[in-house]
Amino acid sequence: MPKIVDHQQRRREIAEATWRTALRRGLDDLTMRTVAAEAQVSTGVLAHYFVDKEALILHALQTAVDRIIAQFTGRVDNLSPWEALRAALLEGLPLDAARRDEWRTWLNFWVLALGSPTLTAEQNRWYGRWQGFLATQIRHCQEEGRVPRDLDPDEEAIAAIAFIDGLSLQAAFDPQRFTAERQAALLDRYLARLTN
Repeated sequence: MPKIVDHQQRRREIAEATWRTALRRGLDDLTMRTVAAEAQVSTGVLAHYFVDKEALILHALQTAVDRIIAQFTGRVDNLSPWEALRAALLEGLPLDAARRDEWRTWLNFWVLALGSPTLTAEQNRWYGRWQGFLATQIRHCQEEGRVPRDLDPDEEAIAAIAFIDGLSLQAAFDPQRFTAERQAALLDRYLARLTN
């Protein structure tokens, strides 16, 4: 009797193996062979699910983003809009070694995306989702009177993402100078300006 394979589960396992490999080796050095070894499958099995390295990376990053969003959404359900806004921005910062590794992987992805219309489109989609979430929280904060109504929530969301990306870049390269405490304090200073 042939073995029954749960293809969705297999794709998730391969995505997790890809992510682990990317964190260890970077995306440039990631190959179908190294991912297959990490996932404990043959390269033939991997090729059955993904036509090339780009498709594999894309799936792994989509899986990681979906997991992060699901975890985050569960944590902010009972928070006020202001607390949810702060939590979302904190989530984007490399506050510990694991998140610094993730940030370095995202940086690597950005370089790959610059040369790939498919990866660029996916990057833009993720940023659009994050911007939309932040803009919604800012609107709710305006309704509560915490943020002035004359601010444009969409523009403020873009500015907040630019702030987080800039701070994260510095923290990823210089964690001694940009400790978790300093990153959080800088974020709080940034957010305080929204309430004036």
